[in-house]
Amino acid sequence: MKIIILLILLLLIPFGLFADIFDESSKLLQNGQYSETLNKLAQLKPNLKKNEIYLYHYYKGKAYFQLNNYRSAVADLKEVIKLKPNWAFPYNDLGLAYSYLNDQKQAEIYLLKAIKLNKTFTLAYYHLGNIYLKLKEYDNALKNYKFSLKLEKEDDLISKIYLGMGNAYQAQKKISNSIESFKRSIDKDEKNWKAHMNLSLVYFNEDMYDESIDSLEEVVRINEKYYKAYFYLGNCYRAEKKYDKMEHYYKLSLKYKSDDTDTLYSLASYYALKEKKDLMMKTLKKLFSVDEKYKNIIMDDKLFRKYQNDIK
Repeated sequence: MKIIILLILLLLIPFGLFADIFDESSKLLQNGQYSETLNKLAQLKPNLKKNEIYLYHYYKGKAYFQLNNYRSAVADLKEVIKLKPNWAFPYNDLGLAYSYLNDQKQAEIYLLKAIKLNKTFTLAYYHLGNIYLKLKEYDNALKNYKFSLKLEKEDDLISKIYLGMGNAYQAQKKISNSIESFKRSIDKDEKNWKAHMNLSLVYFNEDMYDESIDSLEEVVRINEKYYKAYFYLGNCYRAEKKYDKMEHYYKLSLKYKSDDTDTLYSLASYYALKEKKDLMMKTLKKLFSVDEKYKNIIMDDKLFRKYQNDIK
């Protein structure tokens, strides 16, 4: 898919006086140099020909999107569709930008337009599936994921499609389908740590702790600093009453994110259960410094009842 996008950008480059600048902008964009892309494009603005204006805005919109400046991306991409109303790609990009602006309905409108203009637009179907997943329209999400699956050939995107399908099936509580989809995602890309992570959560919710641990160990092998994986490893060992390992993984979670409230709360509750008062109070102090609302939650938790005077 990256190769296809690169070819599209290269094919768009016009001939003429400013072709070199467009060429350089395309290369900067592909190399992830997004601020440099905008600086290069700024050299073009005063002298653009009519048939170059749409490309100027398209490259700008792509660069702004990658810089997380979604509103600027929307503004430039809308200029593109004014000039090229039958070109599918900017509609797809607008759909993505609106999704990141948390306007899923607008995202849906633009992605449907992209598909109307190009009925074999794999990425648009995949992105639309993600939109429906966020809107909790799981049947529509699966419909679009499956359509994109029929069209796509590259393992990287196929892995992401199966990941989305697994999430949709999980939301529908179709556990066997969810597990199968996550496994297929991993088969296509064994380094897709999100698929390993979500598979581990399905196993955990089904009380399949050994299987969850295996998946979580794959997560931290691929993404060593992902603190939530250590937190859930701690939860697995807590469910198995292997408290030394539980404590070890909770501490690893805090090593990578010292202010994670879920881990702090869980570790404090373990110390309360084991009557390790000093460690409990130290952990609670950190928890309250991160989020004071936990003081009320702790006071209502029966595990901490005997320590209420100390906590106050």
